[in-house]
Amino acid sequence: MTTAQPSVQEQEPDVQPPVALSLRQIVQNDAKKYCTEEEILEILSKIKEKIENHQYPEDFCNLYEVECSFEKYPDSIPKESAIGQWLEKSDHDFFAEPTYTKESYEVEAPASELRRALLMPSMLWRTKDRLDGFKLTVDLPYKLIKIIAKPKFPNIPWSNCTIVFLISKTRMRFFHFCMDYRERNWQERDLLEDVKWQTAEHMLKELEAIWSYLENVQGEFVNGLVTRVKEQLGISKTGTE
Repeated sequence: MTTAQPSVQEQEPDVQPPVALSLRQIVQNDAKKYCTEEEILEILSKIKEKIENHQYPEDFCNLYEVECSFEKYPDSIPKESAIGQWLEKSDHDFFAEPTYTKESYEVEAPASELRRALLMPSMLWRTKDRLDGFKLTVDLPYKLIKIIAKPKFPNIPWSNCTIVFLISKTRMRFFHFCMDYRERNWQERDLLEDVKWQTAEHMLKELEAIWSYLENVQGEFVNGLVTRVKEQLGISKTGTE
């Protein structure tokens, strides 16, 4: 004789429906991404410290001295119009805007019997706005970082690493280039070729990503320069001490 096993009814787990957040809570959560002006100034102070305290490799230090400057009112920014053009074409919330200058040009005047009778000129002058750069709309301690590699020997090139940035309440967009100089004489030098900006963007609250970006830029600057020196002197990668 077999005994019937009592049937066991599995109970569904008691799943609580997600608690809907209030509008205030949603706003509060999103606000965590935003920085105050004081926090921005602290980040810029830390960036300056990171740049100045960067540890350069020994083979580079044997050849070069480094001079860093943090410029609030730079005399000029190479190919500045490219950054202005980026601002003009982008849907952004950065505290910056393109700048323009007035440019004059000639156009042919409409032909008419009266103009000919009065001996009026056949060409007319017009003006138009020409995009020439950008400006920050927020007061910051500096807007440009310049790192100059000054050679200790006369047979290797000077070089430049320039970093420019835009800031919003949540993000920081960087533009940078690394390029050697062509010496015009013993005191004067120009950048070798037309500047091509590289750009990257990071959230302001993600500081490790910003520090990593700066390390990578300085590494690119140093490694590229040392490689070019070796190539200039005909030294293979395995032929150096």
